Amino acid sequence: MGSMISSPGKEQGKGRNSRLFEDEASPELSTRLARSARKSKFKSFKRRLAVFYVYCALLGSYGVGACTSPDCPAGEYWSNGCTSCLSGRYQPIQCKYRETCYGCAAGKYAVAGSSSCTSCAAGMYSASPTSSFSAGAESCTACAAGQYASSAGTAVCDTCPTGSYSASLSTACATCPAGQYASELGSAACVNCDAGKYSSDTGRSTACSATCVSGEYSLAGASICTQCEAGSYSSVTGASVCTLCEAGKYSSDTGRSIACSATCVSGEYSLAGASICSQCEAGSYSSVSGAGVCTLCEAGKYSSDTGRSIACSATCVSGEYSLVGATSCSQCPAGTYSATTGAISCSSCESGRYQASSGQISCDLCAVGQYQDATGQSICSDCAVGQYQGMCTA
Repeated sequence: MGSMISSPGKEQGKGRNSRLFEDEASPELSTRLARSARKSKFKSFKRRLAVFYVYCALLGSYGVGACTSPDCPAGEYWSNGCTSCLSGRYQPIQCKYRETCYGCAAGKYAVAGSSSCTSCAAGMYSASPTSSFSAGAESCTACAAGQYASSAGTAVCDTCPTGSYSASLSTACATCPAGQYASELGSAACVNCDAGKYSSDTGRSTACSATCVSGEYSLAGASICTQCEAGSYSSVTGASVCTLCEAGKYSSDTGRSIACSATCVSGEYSLAGASICSQCEAGSYSSVSGAGVCTLCEAGKYSSDTGRSIACSATCVSGEYSLVGATSCSQCPAGTYSATTGAISCSSCESGRYQASSGQISCDLCAVGQYQDATGQSICSDCAVGQYQGMCTA
């Protein structure tokens, strides 16, 4: 009796639990399982679609059959026959029925009939095509001055920063050297510091501001200032040149910041920019201080002294002469003479006379049986037979 009562209870309980589980799971679990199945199918579809797109791209068109005949080699495409890819395009696959070639990506290029693109060398670039089927670059372009490309395969050249520069086709920017600067981005060259200013910095990005002090100067593009040389001075700041000492004055100092005041004494002289005074040469003199030039000895006089401070007083004797600035007198040549002292030139012998020697004070008459009808002669000529002295007349 007990077992008969308990058995139906167990079966009844089991049925209730099963029905309860089914009642609780059916609405919510079924929905989740259905949604998961749909997602799984969608992901599988996307993967198959991606594979399809890649396949179609490799063939060059959608819906074309598999590559079964390698009629067209890589670097060509099908257009009523195999045709070479144009410049800027490539085709890597050896396959029939490819209807297009692909454009090279940025930083690369291709010549006609290419199976692949080549990376642009450092210092060059190529821009991106508008799409994968648009033509790419058929050659690379050199980076412009002020730009650079440090690596191969560059799509856009970088711009040089301030304080640096580059020439075209550069792989790197160069730093501006001392004495120059570049204040703008993409500089093709650096700018020299102004004359009178300087900069010892490299890679300078602003104009040079350091100024040379008095006693110094600088040319454009200077990295340091230079002291004024001996014989010159600079009394202002920012000088681009030094001023030469005046003629008749001198200075042996370097870096002089005031005008030259030392004056040459008599017997000496100096040209502009002199660091020392020079003695007057022989044949000249200077009787005043601060002379810029020496005075030449007068004609008919001479001096062999150097550093002479008074006028030349030595006078040429008879039979001699001198020109201006003479250091000695010269003898009158044969055929001439000088009868006075201090002669500035010699006189020619008259006709009928001659002088065979140099340094003479007169000319001699032609001997009997001789004649001379020209002036300034050193010999007389014999009269012909049957003639006599005078004009050797018959």
